[in-house]
Amino acid sequence: KPVGTIWIAVGNRDKIIAQKFNFRFERKRNIDISSYNAINLLRRFVLDHG
Repeated sequence: KPVGTIWIAVGNRDKIIAQKFNFRFERKRNIDISSYNAINLLRRFVLDHG
């Protein structure tokens, strides 16, 4: 897999959502952006699926 590729998944017993991201920045920025996207994906999942 290319450097900067990350999969983020969130789910409950009824539904699982996974998203693939490709970041092309330096390591620290990739980690920061990945963290932000993980929290945002979780936030959206909770709002949509309780």
